[in-house]
Amino acid sequence: MRKPSVQPETGVNAYATIAQADQWFVIRSRVGWVEANVSKRSGALIRAAEWLDGYFRFRGERVSASQMRAWPRKGIAGMSTSQINGLPAPVEQAYFELALALIESEAAAEQLLGIRGGVRRERIGSVAVEYDPAQVGRSRLLALLRPYLRDSVAPKVVRA
Repeated sequence: MRKPSVQPETGVNAYATIAQADQWFVIRSRVGWVEANVSKRSGALIRAAEWLDGYFRFRGERVSASQMRAWPRKGIAGMSTSQINGLPAPVEQAYFELALALIESEAAAEQLLGIRGGVRRERIGSVAVEYDPAQVGRSRLLALLRPYLRDSVAPKVVRA
């Protein structure tokens, strides 16, 4: 396992600084992130951490009872180390992808999480949206996070 590039600290609101996130997105040519203002990027990083911690039940346990976020973790069976200090690369990718989706909209983030299907039909006048139920539960994030999740559990909270 490579050394995580994002090192969360006890008591912080997010898993990464704006500078770390900017670097991650610039390397990947994701202009939607860089074009957002600093306040929106900061809020997206905090909300993505909250959503990641709130929607998924990770294996192992927090390193410290006083830490605010779900990571770093210890006691993850089957991993090459007993403690993971920081975010493993797949969790980091899921975190940044979720932050980017949150800049777009909560609906985009919900779709990324697999709790909202893709739009099947959309009407602008008098606003009507129909979601494709076949896509609910298919989550790119779940695929990235699966090795770090308890059992093979889907997100623990479903938004109505």
